[in-house]
Amino acid sequence: KVKVIFNITFMVGTLINLLKLDFKRAIYNKRFLIVVLIGVLLSVAHFFMEVFPMINVYEGGSAIFNPFVKWIIYDDFSIYALIFLLTLPVLASIPYSDSYWLDLNSGFAKNVYTRTKKSNYLISRYITNFIIGGICVVIPLIASLYLLFITVPAVTPSIFSQTDRAKEMFCNIFYYHPYIYILIYLFMNFMFGGLYASIGLSSRFYKNRFLVIGIPVLSYLSMYIFEIAGMPQLVPAKFLSAYQSVLGINITSIITIFITLFVGSLILYVAGEKYDEII
Repeated sequence: KVKVIFNITFMVGTLINLLKLDFKRAIYNKRFLIVVLIGVLLSVAHFFMEVFPMINVYEGGSAIFNPFVKWIIYDDFSIYALIFLLTLPVLASIPYSDSYWLDLNSGFAKNVYTRTKKSNYLISRYITNFIIGGICVVIPLIASLYLLFITVPAVTPSIFSQTDRAKEMFCNIFYYHPYIYILIYLFMNFMFGGLYASIGLSSRFYKNRFLVIGIPVLSYLSMYIFEIAGMPQLVPAKFLSAYQSVLGINITSIITIFITLFVGSLILYVAGEKYDEII
């Protein structure tokens, strides 16, 4: 029993050390900083072009002009909101999704395998990439909220507002607990950011490095086939918008889509181990 406990402790300690190294490598990566900067600049542009000019008009705030309804992923009629939602997989996958591909093709991965178990390396890389993908999506959203809350009065949204549409998901939460509503959408966008970053990581067997980053984008955009089929509520760019611009959005279908794509990417990631041996 003592030996088993020691082995588990050693394995956990090794994994933690790998995670520390992976996160350090990811965060001090130029691409991570550039992507975060681009995302934040998009939120800043949205604020100064769509919100700032109206602050004097709604000086005391209102049910139709407050941080909750002017948030970049709620401001559904804004071009900046559209750009953000369409580029979500790009923001998520560029920073670190091709890191495993680079390690395999440079021989760095084989060096790591001589010092630790391959399983530890794979687990550490998957976790790190998922979290980094989520962070790159969420930081611009937080930046948008920050700008709004320091300049626009936090007036509670009104269910009687004629400029807003009825929501089918989390309706009561939005009108009575808007801060929780924000947290829910931050969490959802984080999870899907991590998901699409994971799809990129799992695509390491492509010889072209740009395909590793491009596959998450293609996967994301291919979901628009549901809109053509008359089911726009299943399109990620639609249900990740806090405005809920289409009917039929529900948490069950969102969780189903997430689990399906997550399990698929995880299977592809594990199955790709055979390809790693060839390299």
